[in-house]
Amino acid sequence: MAGWKLKAALLFLWPAVGLAWLAWIATRAALARNATGTFALVSVAGFSVGGGAPAYVETSAPIVRAVVLAPFTGPAVAWGLAHGGEIHCQGSMIVITGMSGGHGPRSAVTVGQVILTSRVALDDPLLEHETVHGDQWAFLGVLTPPLYYLSDVIAGGSERNIFEVAAGLEDGGYEV
Repeated sequence: MAGWKLKAALLFLWPAVGLAWLAWIATRAALARNATGTFALVSVAGFSVGGGAPAYVETSAPIVRAVVLAPFTGPAVAWGLAHGGEIHCQGSMIVITGMSGGHGPRSAVTVGQVILTSRVALDDPLLEHETVHGDQWAFLGVLTPPLYYLSDVIAGGSERNIFEVAAGLEDGGYEV
């Protein structure tokens, strides 16, 4: 009987901790560039301004991240290869380049630990930007897509989306 309660608690706590971390980073980034829309969105959610990412974010082992992201990474690799992409490894990410569609209207999309793109290669700033999205997937899990979409709708576009602000708008190719 107690086993299901622990599983349920972990299912709900893991994304909540990730959302809190994401809000913390997005709020700091918004204040740094005075983006009131993002700040208001995060404030309404009840999060406060903090002093940087928790230490475990910067020191977490790549193997733990890979295991956490495995349920999303496998299908994303299959999707990228099915759309004619070529697989590469860059940093801690798997990059599928040269896709003929299948990644939406953006130039690159991250699912789990996989970056899907029609580009031939990624430059370092974009790789860093997409790697942060991989971290967001690690913290939020299956809640990442609906929360990303919700943030896009509430904030009024990608330039104020807390996921994009936290990943670095300039690195992602957004006009700042």
